[in-house]
Amino acid sequence: MTVENSEVVDLVGVDRQSENVVLTISDHLTWDSDEHLLVLQDKLNGYLRFIESGELVQQYPDATNRKPQITIVFKHPPSDTGIQFLKRIADVIESAGIAFRYETIPH
Repeated sequence: MTVENSEVVDLVGVDRQSENVVLTISDHLTWDSDEHLLVLQDKLNGYLRFIESGELVQQYPDATNRKPQITIVFKHPPSDTGIQFLKRIADVIESAGIAFRYETIPH
């Protein structure tokens, strides 16, 4: 499961500190083309549909009464354009009541 498959949620778990239900996107793509942003946007839209439709709670009952959080784990650090995109999308996601985080895995 990767960022390229917008129909699949890569990973779901509960953060022990925040108690949020965390939906993780695994992103291995490089930032050398604008196509990366389109692929990531499709994946994020899929996650939002999954949460907002109630499918998250149906498939993962532990998500009931927990705040959803979308986390993206990048293999490669985001480019300047990628960071701008992430800031804009964070505002949209958080205004929907969903926490948003991203990180890059150290090599």
